[in-house]
Amino acid sequence: MKALPPLMSLMLAVALFVAACGSDDVVTNEGAQPDPTAEPSVGSADERIETLWVGPQRADCVGVAPQECLQIKRAVDGQVEWFYDSIDGFDHIIGTSYQITVAVSDVENPPADASSLQYRIVEVVESRVERASAGLDGTSWTLRGFRDGELFDPVPDFIEISLAFDGDSVSGSAGCNNFMGSFTADGDVLSFGPLGGTKMLCPPQVMQQEDLFLDLMSSVETAEMTFDGTLVLAPTSGLTLVFGPAE
Repeated sequence: MKALPPLMSLMLAVALFVAACGSDDVVTNEGAQPDPTAEPSVGSADERIETLWVGPQRADCVGVAPQECLQIKRAVDGQVEWFYDSIDGFDHIIGTSYQITVAVSDVENPPADASSLQYRIVEVVESRVERASAGLDGTSWTLRGFRDGELFDPVPDFIEISLAFDGDSVSGSAGCNNFMGSFTADGDVLSFGPLGGTKMLCPPQVMQQEDLFLDLMSSVETAEMTFDGTLVLAPTSGLTLVFGPAE
């Protein structure tokens, strides 16, 4: 019998080898499996990473319709902004402030009433439960005005109403007369004891602001330190007192 040509011999050997190995060991190229120990990707090529500081409270705001917005800063000492968008994967708890990193991507052809940006959480760098009353000792404040929902009635420029905390005591000027007294606080719950003071008479407009201030102080039940550094004292309903840091 004649010997097979070299090429045919090689082809026959390959065929016999494949048949002996069977199909179970054939390596396919259907895609590599993910490595469970690999670090998750923080952003794709069309995303950019930003750091946001998120305040503990939400604010009433109006976009396409009335809504509640997060209050954010884009730098630790930056300006407070209302954040109208949502952040995928971020669960904001009222009363807690955050430093977070987010991945931001552009939305192609967004609807006219929708955002052109999409946000998703990458990492919660830091979170902290804020307690307004814990930071009141040794602070001084000036009343900016009275808030009723979205309405704000500022204190006239020629009237100064002040408030200072020292230990468990409080003092200040109600506009015409000085006052002093005590307060108790637990978390965000705060109440004032009877406030005593001087008994001078001032012009009617000054006395009207003073009487309103002292009446509201007697019914205050909560304190809130907002993300922009203001202090809000509030009864269960009605007008709230909005203070800014004393200069």
